[in-house]
Amino acid sequence: MDSKNIGEMVLSTETIVQGVNIVAEKLNSQFKGQTAVIISIVPGGIIFTADLVRQLQFELKMDYISCIHTPGDRNNSSDIIYFENVTIKESACYFSG
Repeated sequence: MDSKNIGEMVLSTETIVQGVNIVAEKLNSQFKGQTAVIISIVPGGIIFTADLVRQLQFELKMDYISCIHTPGDRNNSSDIIYFENVTIKESACYFSG
């Protein structure tokens, strides 16, 4: 691609696939037999989320957070919008650090 906003490749396709596989395995183990909500950050997380959810083996619902930005802008001050198409009970939230 010829763009001033696109630099060198950081991770190979194989490395990304391996990373997605690791995350999917952990989530499949954690949420086996349960329903979980997958929240994607758009536009940047769309492809990762698509790759991930294809491998998930539990019931899921999906929602998204929108964070509009200009490619290459590292000082983004755009609003972050959570659309909350799926109601999430606070007691049901799982956070991993």
